[in-house]
Amino acid sequence: MIEQLLPLTNYPLYSAAALLVVAMATITFPVLFFISAPYGRHQREGWGPTVPARWGWVLMESPAFLGFVVVFAMHQELATATGWVGASIYAAHYLYRAFIFPFRMRGGDKAKPLLTCFLGFAVNACIGPALAFGLTVLWTTPFGPWTPSAFSGLGLVLAGALVNHQSDLILHRLRQPGETTYRIPYGGFFQWVSAPNYFGEILQWLGFALFTGIPMAWIFFALTLANLLPRARSHHRWYKIEFPDYPTDRKALIPFVW
Repeated sequence: MIEQLLPLTNYPLYSAAALLVVAMATITFPVLFFISAPYGRHQREGWGPTVPARWGWVLMESPAFLGFVVVFAMHQELATATGWVGASIYAAHYLYRAFIFPFRMRGGDKAKPLLTCFLGFAVNACIGPALAFGLTVLWTTPFGPWTPSAFSGLGLVLAGALVNHQSDLILHRLRQPGETTYRIPYGGFFQWVSAPNYFGEILQWLGFALFTGIPMAWIFFALTLANLLPRARSHHRWYKIEFPDYPTDRKALIPFVW
């Protein structure tokens, strides 16, 4: 990891992207801790122009996929077998998030502030290319696909993906097409936490960072925590306010802990 940090002065665009993501993680956590992000159940007036939520998701998430694919393709000859596996994990996730999930989600016609879409676009436009660059040009990690660290990382990626998609499916089935009523979700990891989809995503990117071992993957994991920890807290608090019969033993994000 140290070896990868040393040549950053030779790659100013990569350095700028990494620093921007670090800055966003530093700012995001305290802001979202006090202000619920204005989307979905937390949508409210006063955040400027809006777009339908499904198109907002496409706008936000597509640069994470497209930017990654373009940069990785430019340097693919430098990618190791481990780099290809890491690239497949990342690309598959964001292919789904950018171009499949938005058209499966209930309430896709709800308003989403353009401001949040553009902020997401800017951060993802840095993360995708920077991760691809790290997995190819800057790949100097001694870890390979058969180390204990890599194996545990792949296990966490798989476990997180399963939790994430199971939770999305449960939420998807809560309402019929055209319905806007919110209900208490049950089943899967909702038995223990209010935001199991966030918990699954955190596991995925922790596993990705362990598997690849590159600094940008750890920076991305830090941003994921900064973004999802306060959002899970907001969701948990909203459920308890909206539903007097909400399960009292259910935690916000981490089963049995918090």
